[in-house]
Amino acid sequence: MSQEPTEFSLDIYPLNTILSNPHLLRSPSQHATSLSLSTPNQQQSQQYQHSQKSSPNETSILLLRVLAAADYFSHHQSLMKDPPPPVLVDLILDPYIYNVLPQSLVPKVCYLVVVGIASWFVARWAAKALTAIAGSDDKDKKQN
Repeated sequence: MSQEPTEFSLDIYPLNTILSNPHLLRSPSQHATSLSLSTPNQQQSQQYQHSQKSSPNETSILLLRVLAAADYFSHHQSLMKDPPPPVLVDLILDPYIYNVLPQSLVPKVCYLVVVGIASWFVARWAAKALTAIAGSDDKDKKQN
């Protein structure tokens, strides 16, 4: 997989616009056709997961169109004349908690908080131990 500078263009369309525009309606139709023609393992990985908690009022249907194009200039005329294959895009939609934290990062944040608190206690214990050792050396020097 090659990585080049890429220019992204994102367009969002509501359901009524999708249904009224035949060009936009073609894209979901092609996607549904490709899902039905794929193998069962691919179908399971490409299925959409819907939240059990969401009510009809909380959900909306939008079409997100992502256009990605290589955005670079090369001195190689052949590369500029025939660019490499299309740029592949992975889009991950992750719900946010209170519009601050992506839901997929919650376990990592919890882990970092636990490690931070534990390291604070270990650092205090180590500082006290080192202070005690340094203090005992000073007492030994004064006695001699």
